[in-house]
Amino acid sequence: MKTSRVILATGILCALATAARADIVVPGPDGIIYVANGTALTSSGSSGTALGTCGPTDVVHFQPVFTFSAEKILTNATINVLLGDHDGDGDHFENILGGIDAIDLLRVPVQPSVTRTVYEYVYSASDPFAGVANGSIFRFVPGFAAGDFIEVVLSEAQILAAIGQGLGDAANTDAFTQDDNGNVYLSFADDELVNTVLVGDGGVVMIPGSALTYSPAGVVTAVVSGSAVLLLNEADVDAMIVTAGLLTASAVGDLSCLAIDTVGKTFIGLDGQAHPNLFFSGESLGPVVFTTDAGGAFGVTSFGAPLGAPTPDLFQYGLASMSGGIGALTVLGDTGRPLAMDVPDGEIAYPGETLVEWDVGNCVPNSVVLFLVKVFPGTPGNQPTALQVWGKIYPEIFTYPVGWNLVFFLPTDFNGVAVLQGTLTHSISPYVLVGQAYDPGNALFPIPEQLGAPGAIWFP
Repeated sequence: MKTSRVILATGILCALATAARADIVVPGPDGIIYVANGTALTSSGSSGTALGTCGPTDVVHFQPVFTFSAEKILTNATINVLLGDHDGDGDHFENILGGIDAIDLLRVPVQPSVTRTVYEYVYSASDPFAGVANGSIFRFVPGFAAGDFIEVVLSEAQILAAIGQGLGDAANTDAFTQDDNGNVYLSFADDELVNTVLVGDGGVVMIPGSALTYSPAGVVTAVVSGSAVLLLNEADVDAMIVTAGLLTASAVGDLSCLAIDTVGKTFIGLDGQAHPNLFFSGESLGPVVFTTDAGGAFGVTSFGAPLGAPTPDLFQYGLASMSGGIGALTVLGDTGRPLAMDVPDGEIAYPGETLVEWDVGNCVPNSVVLFLVKVFPGTPGNQPTALQVWGKIYPEIFTYPVGWNLVFFLPTDFNGVAVLQGTLTHSISPYVLVGQAYDPGNALFPIPEQLGAPGAIWFP
């Protein structure tokens, strides 16, 4: 690992160590974007940095055959920068979302085929936060000078109306995907009454696109009450898993993810209609993904390619180890990886702690990146929501040196990782240090001033 040093004092960096890490994406089979519902380690180890350990709020990209290792594209550290201390408890380095239960790209309207950042995906969280229910589907929207904001694209209230329940009820969305016709496929964390029919947490429900009114931006503005239909009962899914030959488990349990199979095949649901082939897994099944096929037959697959064994090897997910299974999944065409940012420790209590570190991933290997550190004013022990701040430092296009206090040039290693370490010589509370990187050699970004995701360090 490449290293160099300099130092941080009184709100200004004065001592730094650098290192390095990423895979170059080659056009090929469809890539997968997923979230582990336990703890996973990337095959590369991401050069021994915080980027190598993936949890339930870290989004990971892997492209079978053409990439050796999965790598993070969105981290819990970046989400913390976005949301700040949203609950006012003084903790800035916490798991705000609880976990990411679902992730997908909206297909209505059609999304551009570009390198994707946090803004292009929609999510469901296992815990409610910032006024967003854990049954809602939401996204982050760049507000630029006005600050970022969270937008709900399909609310829990709308889902409840579609499944015939009232506003006093709750439905925790555990899996979500959308097809090209605007049909929405859902599974819930608990058994739910769907228009008077009890559906287990391993079942699949669809809200027809014809029952949803979409805005030009893809936000659902109206839903027809009672329009949801049952496609798969949990018992049906269990039987299909057994048929597929997975002998280590006879039940899906809580269905943990749904994704459209881009191969283009269809299956017949309980409504008697043909629907796009779906990938899915269950929280008790470990690292294995199933797919529907013509006529409703299921088989274990590695995203389109049949596997030779009932339980796939972790290399098919770009991982060295994994506890748990696949908690969220989407399959998409070939795409590049945006720069990712992680921090081993987002809260530094000086003088007991003096080391600060930012880890940047998905850079061009064996190259140099520009690293920017902004010093923001804060409040000791309680920095309020960072929505206003984050929009000014992480719009997708940002002309850099405006507003930035410190600029460093960092070497990247053979994995495309760059590490910035600093040693505090004085307390800098109540300030917040926010870092971002710019990779001038990353041809995946059409505009060179595009910066990667931020990571922040608070000082209580």
